[in-house]
Amino acid sequence: MMQSARKNVVFCLAVLLALLGCACSNAATADWVLDLPQPNPVLSAQPETVSYPIASQETIHILLPSAPEGCTLLGRAAELTGIEAEYQFVPMQDYAGALSQMMQTGDVPDLFYGKSMIGVYDYLDYGDEVALDMTEVISRCAPNYLAAIREDPVLSSTAFDGEYGEMFAFYQIRQGSGMSGYGPVIRQDWLDELGLDVPQTYDEYHDVLAAFRDRYGCEQPLGMGYIGAMAGDYLAAGYGVTAFTNGSDMASVGFYCEDGQIKYGPAEEGFWDYLTMLHQWYEEKLFTSDFVTWADSSEYGKLILNNQMGIAYGTAADAAGWARNITGGGRLSPIPDAVRQAGQQTHLGSQSNRRTGMPTFSISAKSDKAELCARWCDFWYSKEGTQLVNYGTEEQIEPEQIDQDSRYTLLPGIYDMALAYQTADETTRTAADAWGANRDNAWRLPEDLQLSEADQQRFAILAQGLTTAVTVWSCKVIVGEQSLDSRADFLAELEQDGLQKCIDCLTAYLQ
Repeated sequence: MMQSARKNVVFCLAVLLALLGCACSNAATADWVLDLPQPNPVLSAQPETVSYPIASQETIHILLPSAPEGCTLLGRAAELTGIEAEYQFVPMQDYAGALSQMMQTGDVPDLFYGKSMIGVYDYLDYGDEVALDMTEVISRCAPNYLAAIREDPVLSSTAFDGEYGEMFAFYQIRQGSGMSGYGPVIRQDWLDELGLDVPQTYDEYHDVLAAFRDRYGCEQPLGMGYIGAMAGDYLAAGYGVTAFTNGSDMASVGFYCEDGQIKYGPAEEGFWDYLTMLHQWYEEKLFTSDFVTWADSSEYGKLILNNQMGIAYGTAADAAGWARNITGGGRLSPIPDAVRQAGQQTHLGSQSNRRTGMPTFSISAKSDKAELCARWCDFWYSKEGTQLVNYGTEEQIEPEQIDQDSRYTLLPGIYDMALAYQTADETTRTAADAWGANRDNAWRLPEDLQLSEADQQRFAILAQGLTTAVTVWSCKVIVGEQSLDSRADFLAELEQDGLQKCIDCLTAYLQ
């Protein structure tokens, strides 16, 4: 049986290698001279200050996804800015297609939402016919926006697009960290029947999983991640390291910053301790080699619903859906991540630290009201605009007094991420409380840290090679195909694949 399971792992690893791709061996040894970007001159511009409302007799036309019924925010904005606007609303599900068609025909309103929905390279492909490079108009007419991006080194790079640092969009700016939206959930009914407390430490997780295995005969007490690691570095953060390296942004590719030093989790000693623990759990049948085939949370859902899994990982919405459909009326509860000792706080949490939000606004290259459009956008980064966009009113109110129908969060501006928690439903807040109870994101790299185009291409090649190596080694160590005494060989492979070059690159950018 064990031999068959291990053959399954080898087969699945071969599939993973095909999917991930192997890094070019020459890339790891080639000389790499960093192409560090220079500060964009627009950051030193001194635009004219402006007092709102301004005197304007013109009307600008704005394309937006549909606003909530009863939303009064946009009407109030007209009063506060003095700028009249006519809005064309398109349902969100139809918006990307509608905007794309408008871009192809060149029939785009003065101001439109949606670089994030189409992509900067499509903007560049359409050239000056569609989106205006707003560098010049922002340098003259957007003092609030420039002040917001100038003071932050991450924002001062992510606000620019393209090879030459053009400004095709006003970016939504986020302040603070988001809430934890993903994490472990447990069969609370099983826990209660066994008279066990919510597990906090690795030892307590182990004992609970073993009890689930023995009492309920579940095949997969633990829902292990398909690459030997969980998104958000659950189960690994307690060892002070990252283990998940297959993410889509700089905060989730394995690198982090501890006390000013760039580190790569799999190269740290704590990572091997993590693998050693998982190997022990695998040998005790707390999970099986099937984990390498679980590409998403839907696989957990199937096992949870069939009473074959005790701890799974998903979103609050996943957990709520599972709980509604468990056979026999089972109950699920979110629980904190496992740590080495009760009361330990870890610093590689999954709370988002992204500074620039997806909502963006661009000015049509054909508009003859570029300055007025820039003034309208810039208002949302002012003190008054920030209050209005966050609370739906210019009055000073408490978060619990916010009328959700009065808000419209697809606008430019500076958004307080704490309000996402304070205005969320009870189920979401309960999950966020559990998943953030012993985790912050103090060591995470900025999600939207940007490298130059040349450096990003080189970094991506090397990082993909590292991910391939980490994935293969992790899965093999966990199932016993690779010795626990082979760490030196693992580290040598990481170094050969360009680990130090990646660390040097990120160090230079963060400095």
